[in-house]
Amino acid sequence: MTAQKPATALPYRTGPASTLEANKLGIRGIWTADKKTGVADVYGHRENAAYIVHAANAYPKLVEALRNVEELLADLERGGAENPEFEQVRALLRELGEAE
Repeated sequence: MTAQKPATALPYRTGPASTLEANKLGIRGIWTADKKTGVADVYGHRENAAYIVHAANAYPKLVEALRNVEELLADLERGGAENPEFEQVRALLRELGEAE
């Protein structure tokens, strides 16, 4: 579970923009998986929409993996091992708004 939650359910997909005029301009849309709800129209290169969708869909998995690494490093630290990576992981989770 992440602290940062989208207003609509993941996964997102790319597709045509929400209006015919936008489609003529080459604008891509970001949609919910069922393609019933538009999330955003992305101006510029199609790759931008693909990147945004990829990042949004991967975000919960990345946060979960970071939390697992944080837990493992904390266990090692409690056992007496020094782990400079522990603070790096915690700092990244804080930067993402996923830790205090």
